[in-house]
Amino acid sequence: MGFMTRSKDGHLDNSSHLYFEDKPGAEMLSMHAEKDMRVSVENNKDVTIDGTRTTTILKEQKDDVTGDAVFNYHATRTTTVDKKETKTFKDGEKTTITNGPRS
Repeated sequence: MGFMTRSKDGHLDNSSHLYFEDKPGAEMLSMHAEKDMRVSVENNKDVTIDGTRTTTILKEQKDDVTGDAVFNYHATRTTTVDKKETKTFKDGEKTTITNGPRS
């Protein structure tokens, strides 16, 4: 079951949709925006994922954080940069290693 809106003068493949699958063992919610998608939250946004999260961005990602940012990883973290990485620190940098050698 779902909802579909078609772009003006568009074909079936020019649409946005919200689709629900309720078959036992295959439950799913699918959402598609034919062009842009904007989400606005007046207060807090909390997301909990009990499985795996995969995000694929085909062009670029921009994040603009006005307040503090905290990232906690409770398992191994691997980062791969295939091309040049540039970092700019305007008010210092601190690195603390508490267990094991740095490689």
